[in-house]
Amino acid sequence: MTVNAIFHFSVALSVVVFCSGFVIPTIQKGSHTVLFYGPDNQDEDFKNQDSDDSLWNNLNGNLPGEAATNDWRLFRAKLVAQEQNEGASSSTQIDPFDPFINAHDEALVNASPETPQLTADRWAHPIDHLETGCVLIASENLGGIFYGKVLLVVDHSSEGTTAIVVNSIFPGGLVEVSTNQGSVLDNQLLHAFPTTDVAYGGNVRTNEYSLLHGFGEVDGSKKISSGVYFGGEDALVNEVTNGRFDPNNAIFIKGKATWFPGRLQAEIDSGKWYTASASSNFILRNAGAVLTEKDDPNDLWKDILTCMGGYYASIACEYAGNLKP
Repeated sequence: MTVNAIFHFSVALSVVVFCSGFVIPTIQKGSHTVLFYGPDNQDEDFKNQDSDDSLWNNLNGNLPGEAATNDWRLFRAKLVAQEQNEGASSSTQIDPFDPFINAHDEALVNASPETPQLTADRWAHPIDHLETGCVLIASENLGGIFYGKVLLVVDHSSEGTTAIVVNSIFPGGLVEVSTNQGSVLDNQLLHAFPTTDVAYGGNVRTNEYSLLHGFGEVDGSKKISSGVYFGGEDALVNEVTNGRFDPNNAIFIKGKATWFPGRLQAEIDSGKWYTASASSNFILRNAGAVLTEKDDPNDLWKDILTCMGGYYASIACEYAGNLKP
């Protein structure tokens, strides 16, 4: 039994797995099925919407019009928040007398049910599967190079998983970091982004510097999730030069982390990572995203776990300040 067993959607949430490896949630709405479009088509309007369905309209009622149709992750977060606020049904409660319950699930039984208020710009919730665009949050028990780290999954397929650390910032900007690290970078890149922050991305391909940003799709970039893009350095040099992009609204990622198929899931199952879906303002915390009064600019690890609520918020409260990335 996993933490996500708690989130049994009263609107009959199900999951469809396609041959490409993408997991696409659906909602059963009467006789209609509505797809939460995955990475390849998440900007398309939801299909089969029925304006006469009061439940469906109520679920969308508090979301901005564009967000309600363009970001399936935001819609999913809305459902999770609603279910948490209403309380899980008795059929999905963890049985504390279950002989197969593990220590992690036992902690969930006694966790506070309090859930932070969801906003379109600031939300996070646990998920029970890996997907491109999700975040990996190092558990309080994970040591080594990922101690206290938050990673963004930039690619997940049957061939493996690639992720980047987003909360471990080198002192100094691109010019200073690349000089100190002995990295040889293009002069145009250095001229366009001299003081842009650089994060330690992982221990693989540590000589590579890639941009994480919210500018939009450009040549060489990949859309990771709504409002989050990775790559496209050459094109963005031109955008900066022409005054269309602020270099402070991006962050360079030096290196990455990779896992062979099944390896990361095994680490998650052993309790080394928490998996979550999070808003772009969390992911782009160090790339120009707007902070709120609830945010600690120096502790993304704590902020995401706190926003997830319940058991995760209690972990954040207990360990915040002790895990310094």
